[in-house]
Amino acid sequence: MLLLLSAVIVSLEINAQMSFTFSGGLEAEESTLPDGSTLVQLRSSNLIDWTHTAIDFPDKWPDRFDRETLTQVWAPQTIYDPEEEKYMVYYTIGESGTHYKIYYSHANADFTELTQPQLLYDHGANTIDADIVWHDDLYHMFFKTEGDGNGIQKATAETLHGEWTPNNEYLDQTADAVEGSCAFQLIGTDTWVLMYDCYSNGRYDYCTSEDLTNFTFKCSSSNTDIFTPRHGTTIAITEAEKVRLLLQWP
Repeated sequence: MLLLLSAVIVSLEINAQMSFTFSGGLEAEESTLPDGSTLVQLRSSNLIDWTHTAIDFPDKWPDRFDRETLTQVWAPQTIYDPEEEKYMVYYTIGESGTHYKIYYSHANADFTELTQPQLLYDHGANTIDADIVWHDDLYHMFFKTEGDGNGIQKATAETLHGEWTPNNEYLDQTADAVEGSCAFQLIGTDTWVLMYDCYSNGRYDYCTSEDLTNFTFKCSSSNTDIFTPRHGTTIAITEAEKVRLLLQWP
């Protein structure tokens, strides 16, 4: 099985002319990519050995993106699009003169190319860090708003390409600044967890819900010691995959 994932750990945003090094199963490689305009797609058949492709938006779509006005390509995530029968990669784009919006592309079969970005959701104010899950016949998109209040909100739609309806309520259970939310269902239960990065306070918060609307704070975990996730995404793995990963990284 080929794993086609574009959570933070497997699809990266490249900013500030930074040099990045792939490690942990990837052959070590250093590259310099353009400032704030590149996504890196990674793929693996075993969660240990990875290959990658970098897509620089102004180079790929010069008629759409100008390097001077494209300021951010941020926070990619992936979901399967049943209408197109392809994986959809969605992310935030920032451009000079307008607020951040959520865009999407479809990936090709081997996860090495993306279609030209299309608008997925415009909240009317800065909107970043989207995360989409399917529950009770609706898609639920969690995101962070900026500039028009700060925190985690969500919008819902019957299809990925349908009209998204915002709930206009903050779902995070803290007064601290947050970003990078992720929603996932506990296996074998009706319970959902909404986690988010309290990035100025050195911790992750975790809240639970049965309906993805009403959330209760559950616990926090520090991200300042040996476990330091940022913008993390939780995915389900099989028992065999767990054993393989623990053998590779005890």
